[in-house]
Amino acid sequence: MPFRLLDRCIRYQTPSLKMLLIYDKKNPRGFTLVEMVVGAAVFLVVMMGLYEGLSAVSKIAKVSRLRTMALMVANERLELARHLPYGDLGIVDGWPTGKLAAFETLERGGIPWGVTTTVRSIDDPYDGTIGGSPDDTSPADYKLVEVLISCNGCGIEPISVATNIAPLALETANGNGALFIKTIDASGLPVTEAAVTVTNDSHVPAITVSDVTDNTGTLALVDLPPGALSYKVVVSKNGYSHEETYAAGEDGIANPVNPNVTVSEGAVTQISLPIDKLSTVNLKTIDQFCQGVGSFSFNLSGTKLLGQNPDILKYSQGLVTSAAGYLTINNFEWDNYHILPNDETHDVIGSFPLLSIPVDPDTTNDVFLVLAPKTPKGLLVTAKDGASGLPLDGANVSIVGTSTGAVAEKITNRGHLRESDWSSAGGEVFNIDVNNPAGEIKLTTILNNYVSEGYYVSTVFDVGSATTTYYQLSWQPATQATSTGTNSVRFQLASSEVLEGPWEFVGPDGTVGSYYTASETNINSIHTNERYIRYKLLLTTEDSSVTPRISDVAITYSSSCLPFGQVYFDSLAFDNYIVTVTRDGYQEFTGEILVSDDWQSFEASLNSL
Repeated sequence: MPFRLLDRCIRYQTPSLKMLLIYDKKNPRGFTLVEMVVGAAVFLVVMMGLYEGLSAVSKIAKVSRLRTMALMVANERLELARHLPYGDLGIVDGWPTGKLAAFETLERGGIPWGVTTTVRSIDDPYDGTIGGSPDDTSPADYKLVEVLISCNGCGIEPISVATNIAPLALETANGNGALFIKTIDASGLPVTEAAVTVTNDSHVPAITVSDVTDNTGTLALVDLPPGALSYKVVVSKNGYSHEETYAAGEDGIANPVNPNVTVSEGAVTQISLPIDKLSTVNLKTIDQFCQGVGSFSFNLSGTKLLGQNPDILKYSQGLVTSAAGYLTINNFEWDNYHILPNDETHDVIGSFPLLSIPVDPDTTNDVFLVLAPKTPKGLLVTAKDGASGLPLDGANVSIVGTSTGAVAEKITNRGHLRESDWSSAGGEVFNIDVNNPAGEIKLTTILNNYVSEGYYVSTVFDVGSATTTYYQLSWQPATQATSTGTNSVRFQLASSEVLEGPWEFVGPDGTVGSYYTASETNINSIHTNERYIRYKLLLTTEDSSVTPRISDVAITYSSSCLPFGQVYFDSLAFDNYIVTVTRDGYQEFTGEILVSDDWQSFEASLNSL
């Protein structure tokens, strides 16, 4: 049946089939837009792959051609060296002296090539070595000629080619000596490929040798003319510190720690010079509430010496922090550094770490200096563990003047929030007089009689850090006239993580119904790790003719902005002071210091029991 139907449709040409037949004959099917986009993308990927492949082949061919040219230049210079008389095989104004340039530029193939030539006299162990067993009295057995070819911006690494060139006859003794230079790091390990420059200006002609250390950190120079303290040695490496020897009187150094080197006839002189990777120091000056203090002047000095008698430090610089209190010191050599303030407005009352800053190689060190307004005759005392050198918190430090008898006591890692003048403090006042006189707070009067009660709420104290522990609340005077009644002075404390509060005043048991009624009472731990704190003072009297009076309020605390193991005493008299430091688990320390300068420091090392 389907075949008959199809036959009838074809025979009579139904409209739908007629249209289909016309379409097939006159409108053959083309590509859709999607097919064209996909085809173009495939074509583009194929062409890009071909382009990248051709580019890579072209680049490889170019590099190969450049390397071939570099090798041709190197071989050209080596052939020149081979055809020189053996006595002329050396460096102009260098050692061994000769007719080869230490550096020259040659243009070959339209490219300027840098040519560095090094010549070394080699002491071959086959017949013994100088100073060895057997002793080779003629150590210059042959010469090593090395040529380094480089070109700036041509895209290839420098190429080095070397050859040994021996004399026609056996070497003979010439009265020269040898100098072995060892470069080591801070741990005593060899520093390879360190640049070494050796000069002898007293020799005619002057000698200059520029070379690098081998894989043992050594540069061996044989066949050098003898000279007493005449060879200057400088060692360096990119990213490392540098070290050198000095002649007496050079750069004002009368007695150098590393004097210039002596080379003796038939002998080996060996020296070791330490260099290591440079470091960075990030320094910030803050107050004890973590706020930045800018434009602080100080001197930073290391312990390494260039000269002795008199001592000349390798590093001693006057430095100033930025207006925001920051200073970054790059390319800093490893050493132990000491800070000495010389600022006109602030003194150092502590530091993180301690004022002696150990800087290791290849490190980044963060240093915080804690500052306070400058006062005359300040003494910074540091309590340290005698074994580890680490600062000790909670150490009791007392100083007693031997002439004046003045006594002062403090505890390391503790600061004070103190208020002793309320005349402009701006706190909340009710029935309280803060101006009569200034520096005292008391109940106000009505018709010459004191009111029965009043209170004062302090402004907010910011300790600058959420990592905070509050220790004690104290006030002066600690006792009041008995006629004012029992507990005529009461305090509560409120703390918060944010400046806006909320503020809930509580007493020593942590509730709103309790009060601090005795000076030097421990503060409840509910306030620990709260950055902001304030107090509420309540005064009462049972005798209208007498008022309780407060002249000083203090809260002791510790935070991450207070220096570890350190206390600072200011406004001292010129005197000898006995310093006593005690702490649980340690033997008592006693020392003495003359306080004569505006700022001094003293370290106490405690031995454990």
